[in-house]
Amino acid sequence: MIADSYRKKMDQELEIARQSRRMGLEGRARVCARRAAGAAIRGFFLAHHLALLNQNVYELLKYCSTLEFLPPRAQESARNLSLRVDEHFHLPPGVDLLEETEKLIQVLESVPMEEMP
Repeated sequence: MIADSYRKKMDQELEIARQSRRMGLEGRARVCARRAAGAAIRGFFLAHHLALLNQNVYELLKYCSTLEFLPPRAQESARNLSLRVDEHFHLPPGVDLLEETEKLIQVLESVPMEEMP
């Protein structure tokens, strides 16, 4: 479950990411995908009444990749979303930040309240 107050930001950033990719602006698409993931995580924590420090998106993704109460798929997506590009601005083969964001959102939306610490 993701709080509605963050859902609008999440959806806006995902749409900008998709548009950016269609325009060939992959760097912008990656940034927006990460921002959408950050909004999803913040909305998840708010919906589940969990405390969250005011962290930037990168720190938030790194933090979520270590949380054992999150499903392994969410941890993996957070880990992939926190990967840095190489000197040629490429991610490792097979890593697509838009797909990872969509997977993360799907998992976070399906976590029942009773499974939370």
